[in-house]
Amino acid sequence: MNFIALRMLMGDRAKYLGIVFGVMLSALLISHQVTIFVGLMSRTRSIFQTLDHADLIIADPATEFVEDVRSLPDTAVERVRAVPGVEWAVPMVRSTIKARLQGGKSRTCIVVGLDDATLIGGPSKMLEGSLTDLRSPDAVIIDRLDAEKLLSSRRADGTLFVPGVGDWIELNDRQCRVVGICHNPRPFLSQPIIYTTLTRAQLIAPPERRTIGYVLAHASPDRDRELLKADIAAATGLSAYSRREFGFKTIGYYLRNTGIPVNFGVTVLLGCIVGIAISGQTFYMFILDNLRNLAALKAMGANTSQLVRMVLLQASVVGVQGFAIGVGFTALFFVYFIGTDLEFDLHWEVLGLTACVICLIILIATAAGVMRVLKVQPALVFRG
Repeated sequence: MNFIALRMLMGDRAKYLGIVFGVMLSALLISHQVTIFVGLMSRTRSIFQTLDHADLIIADPATEFVEDVRSLPDTAVERVRAVPGVEWAVPMVRSTIKARLQGGKSRTCIVVGLDDATLIGGPSKMLEGSLTDLRSPDAVIIDRLDAEKLLSSRRADGTLFVPGVGDWIELNDRQCRVVGICHNPRPFLSQPIIYTTLTRAQLIAPPERRTIGYVLAHASPDRDRELLKADIAAATGLSAYSRREFGFKTIGYYLRNTGIPVNFGVTVLLGCIVGIAISGQTFYMFILDNLRNLAALKAMGANTSQLVRMVLLQASVVGVQGFAIGVGFTALFFVYFIGTDLEFDLHWEVLGLTACVICLIILIATAAGVMRVLKVQPALVFRG
């Protein structure tokens, strides 16, 4: 019976390809949009994705997301260090500063100041130069894509200037020398990220009474992280988060306060509607065209449950094929854009979600056809 079901399905090539196309289009739209959505949300916490050595991020309790930098008192670092179980703690400065480009243009940049002694919190992947080069006078490190797209400019003679190692850039009327090129996870906002030392960042930034944005800390190996976070909060009045917690706190803020989830949700919904409309209509017409064949099988002794299993097998085959082709196109699309400014996260959870939605689409699309199969009568084969 399974062989007969597959021969019936693939015998009508046009309807067979039409059903697969509908499922494929749905899988492509859903997986593509969800993957972009996940990648976009990952960008909101990209600044802390390279903190391989820090267990905890200490911030002002009123901080809602990564970009919401609320200055901490200068004593914050020492107070965190004094909490039992904290192996070390270092400050981090994060300021928004104007960079003047060649040709007269300016660009708003994010300047990250790293602890002068340890340089903890710096980029984890250096393409040119070394992180320790930041200890040189007036030194900064910039991202490769930022240099090529956001910090590049046209000179007066029309030539394109892309800052590289050895070049100078002007930050808040201070000349800084590029000593390294790094590769960072792309940020949510289109602002270049520039790394320098804490002392230099405080000199570059506009004068403020408080300059420390975050405190990065590492717990002792034998210290429970959850208890340590509670102790830090009790001793300092500040909030302590793991990198994961602070990242999801930031993602939650954007989900609650922006229209991004709605926009992507509408696209996913359209993908479902397209899949149900194309696959459902085509599959229903396929069932109608094969009612006489199903009636003949029933007249030869096949029961209703066998016929229903045949229809479900046909639906499963086109569902698996459409899902595989759609997800395959999504993966090829992302492979093509690897190394660009675009950000995609094709996790297994995305594939699982897409598979569940495709299963739902297939069930809805085949419901009407199954109802016709349940009502088919053997006498139909003898009608003219």
